[in-house]
Amino acid sequence: MDRGIRKAILKNEEEVTYAYNMIEIGNIEDAIQKIKVARRIIIFARGFSELIAKKWWLNFNLQANTVSFTLILK
Repeated sequence: MDRGIRKAILKNEEEVTYAYNMIEIGNIEDAIQKIKVARRIIIFARGFSELIAKKWWLNFNLQANTVSFTLILK
């Protein structure tokens, strides 16, 4: 495997692990409750997270017909 690719993969793994370790279950529960009553949801994404954001955007649009969803990629 190319060194550059391997380095990028390892850096991404490090960032995902850091983000995962920073998440508290109470925050996720609060976010879910707020999403359930929201009239508009804006999803911001940059870089590698764009793929994940597109999937969330698609899932939200398929499941809700009264909520406005906006996807912003930078």
